[in-house]
Amino acid sequence: MAVDNAYRKIRVVSIAPGIIRTDMSVGEASSIGMAMASPAGRMAEPEEIARFMEYMIRDDYLNGVDILYDGGTISGMRAKQGQ
Repeated sequence: MAVDNAYRKIRVVSIAPGIIRTDMSVGEASSIGMAMASPAGRMAEPEEIARFMEYMIRDDYLNGVDILYDGGTISGMRAKQGQ
């Protein structure tokens, strides 16, 4: 999709966030446990995701990627699997 629409100046970029602190996530024991297990040791704040999205909109060269924005959780899981 990104390649097919690049000539139209349509970019395809996605964010794969980890746990975000919201009214729904606060107080959930499983969410808090998962957040503490992440290398960042916390949940992302909604404002952090918004700032990153704003950056992605401004950067007109970024195209065809899925960005993990999870505080290193997936990388940490992959590293543990390699042990």
